[in-house]
Amino acid sequence: MSRQQQDQQLSGTIMDLIRDFGKGLGALSSASGLLGVTSVVVALVLIVTVPEIRVFGYIILFLGVLLLGISFLVLRRRIASGVTGRRGKYGANTAIMSITFVAIIAVLNFVAYDAPARLDVTSTKQFTLSPRTIDVLDAIDQPVKAIAFFDQQNPDQFTSMGVIDDMLHEFQIRSDQFSYEILDPDVERSIANQYGVTSYGDVAFIALNSGEFRVARGAFLRESDVVAGTSVFEPNPRLEEAFVTPLLMVTKQANKEIAFLVGHGERSFAEFTEGAYSQAAQALSLENYVIRALDLQEQTIAPIGSKENEETAVETEEEAANSMSPAVIIVADPQKELLDSEAQDLKEFLMDGGRMVFLVEKDSPESVRQFLSEWGVELSKEEVRDEDDFVRPDVKTPLISKLNPLLEITSILEKTYFPGMVSLTAPQGELPLLETPTGKMVMKTVESGDPWGTYVVAFEYGESGQSFIVGTGMARTSENSWTDEKQGPFSAAVLVRALFGVPIGGKIQSSVEDINAAQIVVFGDADFAANKDFNRFNNGDLFLNTVNYLAEDATLINIRPKPLARREILATPNEFDIIRYTSWFLLPAIMGMIGIFSWWMRR
Repeated sequence: MSRQQQDQQLSGTIMDLIRDFGKGLGALSSASGLLGVTSVVVALVLIVTVPEIRVFGYIILFLGVLLLGISFLVLRRRIASGVTGRRGKYGANTAIMSITFVAIIAVLNFVAYDAPARLDVTSTKQFTLSPRTIDVLDAIDQPVKAIAFFDQQNPDQFTSMGVIDDMLHEFQIRSDQFSYEILDPDVERSIANQYGVTSYGDVAFIALNSGEFRVARGAFLRESDVVAGTSVFEPNPRLEEAFVTPLLMVTKQANKEIAFLVGHGERSFAEFTEGAYSQAAQALSLENYVIRALDLQEQTIAPIGSKENEETAVETEEEAANSMSPAVIIVADPQKELLDSEAQDLKEFLMDGGRMVFLVEKDSPESVRQFLSEWGVELSKEEVRDEDDFVRPDVKTPLISKLNPLLEITSILEKTYFPGMVSLTAPQGELPLLETPTGKMVMKTVESGDPWGTYVVAFEYGESGQSFIVGTGMARTSENSWTDEKQGPFSAAVLVRALFGVPIGGKIQSSVEDINAAQIVVFGDADFAANKDFNRFNNGDLFLNTVNYLAEDATLINIRPKPLARREILATPNEFDIIRYTSWFLLPAIMGMIGIFSWWMRR
């Protein structure tokens, strides 16, 4: 072999080595690029989601960027040819369109974030403020600021803080007079002490002009591990209601009075025994009602909006204490007879358009029975039994899931129960004549036969008659319920509307324009709203909804926590396996086949 041939062979061997090294380096650079992209993604996830190892995340991010840089330097020619080639141009166009689309969505989201319009697609409108809250925010006529106290560096508080931040932001975009901020009570100790804040999760509402403030509990400490140094916070389940109440207080928006009748052995609203009504009274106070005792032997009453209330000025403190203008009067299980003068006072209250709630038992006094009979409700003296739907172990505690969906009071409720309830019925037998400006009219009871036990007490007027009192069942027992004398169903609660503001046997003297319709809700049980049972099923909500409705605050019904709609898939084990494996394998396989087909057609 000649010298020239040897040199050519050596040169070819060196070039082969260089090519092999270049190929190996290219493959290594591709792997480096893939590893770099993976490292960057992992690092960003760690930095955003796990603050405790954020430093480790930054290290991985640095290594990922370094690997990407090395890969770019080695493969720069291949990358350049790929970018400038046809596929590169298509890819660049796709990337530009994708980035543009994401940018448009981001801008729209930024604009919508501070806009009051909302599109809530949840079935129970979980993220929509109630009409009552919106009205309160619209009525703010002075600057109000809310300060939420959280440690913004503590991950244990992130969830609760996010929920409260969202709620306060909704308040802010609804009212130009409302603003808020989040502070750490440990860092801003003087501010926390100024408003009496003692724990994380408190939210102070301050009227900036007057300096008046109220503190609400936005989040609760559910559990704490001293050894591990962790705490579990959860947002207040009645958050919207908890924020509206202090907002009403600091802005001095009108508070309505709710009066509990006393002096006849009624259930106490101040005691904490099982049979008392302290929880009901506290719940009403949280809805910004003023709770007062009404003793008809010492106090006088006049309904809100009556001419007497508007024209008569209270001049002394003694007169102020002895005069009341309740929105609703609650009579909770009286044990003694009403005096004739007291019954007359309550009658005049209703005739002026007043609203009342009666909670009765089988041993209610005769004067109470007579009073309700005049307003269109008869009380049974027998307890209702139900051996199919009852709260174990007592068949005398019917469990009621048949709540009238046509009434605001009960439309959103699911279940309630009434321990030892008595049934409520329409007036029976011959009724007294009704006196009207045109003469005496015959009255009669007409039952509709609908599922809710609706009935009408009417008087003859022309050919068709005229409705006088309308009774609508709010809650009905099952058809299998019974008493010793009758088979169910029975009405456990009735809403009565006296359209002419006059009881049975009364006299219509005013023109139609001057009539104030009276409304009464009668419950055939008083225990369901007592402390022992108030927070079970929908008992408390039924009582509160009733007071809200009668006080013309029906929108408060919507402020309470909205039920979460649970939608479960009921499937057999085989059906569940089909759902699982098709989602794991079939759908990805179909997408892969579509990708392969698309590549084959365009290659």
